[in-house]
Amino acid sequence: MSEEKLKIYVCCHKDYEDVGINNSCYKIITCKDIKNNSSLEMIKIDSELDDRMWSELASIYHIWKHPELQAEYIGLCHYRRYFNFMNDVPTEFDKPIIPKRLSSAFNNYITYDLCHNSKDLFGLMRIIHTDLKDYSPAMRVMSDSHFYFPYNMFIFSKELFNTYCEFLFGALLKFDEKIGVKNDYNKMIQHIADYREFYVERDSYPNNTYEYQARLYGFLAERMSTAFIMKYIHEHGEDSINETEVTITEKTYNKI
Repeated sequence: MSEEKLKIYVCCHKDYEDVGINNSCYKIITCKDIKNNSSLEMIKIDSELDDRMWSELASIYHIWKHPELQAEYIGLCHYRRYFNFMNDVPTEFDKPIIPKRLSSAFNNYITYDLCHNSKDLFGLMRIIHTDLKDYSPAMRVMSDSHFYFPYNMFIFSKELFNTYCEFLFGALLKFDEKIGVKNDYNKMIQHIADYREFYVERDSYPNNTYEYQARLYGFLAERMSTAFIMKYIHEHGEDSINETEVTITEKTYNKI
């Protein structure tokens, strides 16, 4: 498939190792000075958003704000996570492609509280209820559900991608402003320190470091992505999406 029709961006924050991906539809996208140990094209961006807080959203935002990087269909995966078709990319896209859902014994609100600070999720939901009312019912359903769509990975049509970004950043940028971080990493670390009993001084989650919890917006976006897909399903039917398994290429799941 030509890159004019499909671009799948591989979000990367460290040296990219060749994992056998050679389809030219894939493009490495990064905010870092890294080595590209593959044949894939690498796009170095100067994102407006700090990827230490925004994770893959920094790249998504840049693609959204730079239409020349878009195609008829736009995908995002990670240097260590790919849709399991890998190089055998579908030739037709009659449905959005998203990661297969992950289930939990607890609902999403409780699960988020066990891993992060549920006050953030509640605050984000209030912003959505006030400013993006069309998504408020889906956020409530997401909060009560026992599954979510992880990783902020997708293959969307260009139109759906831009709608998705309007939702994500329409809420998250306001939330960033509300908590006083304003895209400043040092302020984010201070924010976590000020409320460390809700972030790092807990034994319910094994990765409670300041650097990990600073990736706050990426974690919130996974819940927003889930609500976005739930709304899409509600409007288009249960069979309107293609849930696809994700292949993790690292032998040891890297937590950074």
